[in-house]
Order: sequence, then structure tokens, then C-alpha cells
Amino acid sequence: WDNPDLGLFETFMPLVYGLSVVLNGPIADRVGGRKAFLFGAAGVVVLNALFGAAHFYSGAIGPAGTLYLLVGIWSINGYFQSFGALSIVKINAQWFHIRERGTFAAIFGVLIRFGLVLAFSGTPLIAKYMTWYWAFWIPAILVFFLFLLTLLRVADTPEDAGFGDLD
Repeated sequence: WDNPDLGLFETFMPLVYGLSVVLNGPIADRVGGRKAFLFGAAGVVVLNALFGAAHFYSGAIGPAGTLYLLVGIWSINGYFQSFGALSIVKINAQWFHIRERGTFAAIFGVLIRFGLVLAFSGTPLIAKYMTWYWAFWIPAILVFFLFLLTLLRVADTPEDAGFGDLD
């Protein structure tokens, strides 16, 4: 693929992600951060697995068909990724006193940025030493692990975890 082809990924996924934040914020408010995170993580796992599976069907649909299919998959992945930060903010707001939220928001903001650096550094390393599709399957496996940890260990509020009222 040439630069304009690759530009489709860099145009549509961030666009879908940005619009999804506006749409998914009220959903996260309604269902709670934990459920929103689980929904988003499940979508990210499925879509990364599908993206990596492109080598199975790319011969049948040709290079142009593969490009547009992968741009579509990656764009929908952006929709599900947008639940991540929304969910963390929703959960953190319940677990930290209002005087502490700015400090912890900054810490989690740095962690989110670190995740982006890890993705942009780790993915090329995976692709260098393994077949390219593992650069999508390994992150899918890691997100599935986080899905399980969230399912088993995360509570929306201190009260849900058996602690007293924060205030």
C-alpha cells in the first residue's frame, strides 16, 4: 500500500474514535464504567482478532478489497476503543474524593499515553520477530486478559466492593 492507502487508516479510525467519545459518554454514564469497559474491551478483542485474520481471506477479495475491509474493521475498532478512557474516568470519579480526582486523572492520563507509546513501540517489535498478524493477536490476547481482570476484580463504586460510602 502507498501513503494515501495508509492515510485511510489514519483518517477514519481517529474520526470514528472522536465521534464515538461523544456518543459513548452518555452510554457509560447510564450503564456504569465497568460494563462500558467490558463492552469496549470485548469489541477490541474481536476486531483485533479479525484484523489479524485478514491473511486468511485477503487472497479471495484482492488488495483493494482487503484495504477497504481492514479500514472498516480498524474504524469500528476505534468505536470500541473509545470506551476505555470513558470507563476509567467513570470508575475513578467514584473511587476518589473530589479533592483527589485531578491528581489521579493526571496519573491515569499519563498511563493512557504510556499505553499509546507501548502500542507504537511494541507492535513493530512483534511484527519484526513474528508474522505480522501476531501484532494484532497478541494485543487482543492482552486486552482479553484485562477483560477478565475487570470482570473479576473491578467494582464501579466502593459500595459495590463492600466498602463504606466514600463521602
